Formats: sequence, structure tokens, C-alpha cells
Amino acid sequence: MHCCEGHCQTKSAAKTTATEKARIRVEPQGVGRYLLSGELSFATVPDVWASTERLFTTPGPLVLDLAGITRSDSAALVLLLGWIRLARRQEKTNVSFSNLPAQLLAVAQVSGVDGLLSRGFHS
Repeated sequence: MHCCEGHCQTKSAAKTTATEKARIRVEPQGVGRYLLSGELSFATVPDVWASTERLFTTPGPLVLDLAGITRSDSAALVLLLGWIRLARRQEKTNVSFSNLPAQLLAVAQVSGVDGLLSRGFHS
């Protein structure tokens, strides 16, 4: 399953310069908690989705800390909403986000989904 049904892959294929291929890191910070660092953009979201899908198969709460995100665009919003949807499908008990970047919150507010991000998913 892809978080944004091909949208990110199409955009990332059009933007494949070396600087836009910046990698993002997902580092464990304890049980069920992960720190994301780098850029969440059209260029990185497909890889991030593929590398984080497995996090939703383990039982228990999941906290994704975005304190290390240096830049984000609308693809990041699609990713977070995709994670919420995946948590629901996997019957994950709880997924939440901490330290959402201001840039990402602004896009979420304009889109009317900021409440979903602040609440995450709690069953």
C-alpha cells in the first residue's frame, strides 16, 4: 500500500536532483518511540513510507517525534494522514505525533486536518 496512491512518486520522479534526494532518518528512541530527522518532501516520502510501514505491525502505542524534521511540504501531510489510516487498518491501539514542525502544521490548518494530527489515532 502506498500512502498517497502514486501522488508522491509522480512528484518525486520529476524532482530527482542530488539535493532533493536528501535522506531522512528514523531512529528508535525507546519502545514504540521514533525520532525522524531530515526533510519530509515529495522526494523522500515514498522511501519513508516503505521504511516505516513495519512500525505499525508491532503491538502497543507508537509515537513519531518530528523534532528533527528540517523541511516539509504537502507530501509530509499526506504521509502523516497515511500513517493514521494505516494505524486504523492494523488496529494499532495508539499512534501520535510530537514536535510537529510549524510549516507542516500550517499546511494542515489550511487543509482543515490539523485536529487529526494533534489527536493522532487512539482506539
